[in-house]
Amino acid sequence: MKTQQSYHPKLYKAVLRYMIIQLMILVSTGLAMLLGIFELTPFHQGVAAVTLVIMVIQLSLIFGKSKMALAMEGPRLLVFPMMWLAAGMGEAAFIYAICCVSSLIILMDAVRFSNLRRYPRNRHYILNQRI
Repeated sequence: MKTQQSYHPKLYKAVLRYMIIQLMILVSTGLAMLLGIFELTPFHQGVAAVTLVIMVIQLSLIFGKSKMALAMEGPRLLVFPMMWLAAGMGEAAFIYAICCVSSLIILMDAVRFSNLRRYPRNRHYILNQRI
């Protein structure tokens, strides 16, 4: 069995910034769920609990520098807000969706910025390079 592939070290600062934002979302979602536990239906409690458990697992894998977990963050940030909206969780769903979209933008910027730094800016330099 192959060992776990880690993401490029240049991504560390950007991923750390992303993880701090995700941890703030995790803590605020957990607190909102605990404070409003009696106002939520059992179905909404289940949706929020599944979201929190998956988020904790995903962030722990990213903290361990897993490349696959970082790649799976995009779909998670798209699926769970849609699940909250489909469950009819009201204002909490819209706030969570906005937080996830902003996190997705930060994640895309981090990955894109690291890819731009890896290659020269001038494409003609690559094409005219002698082998």
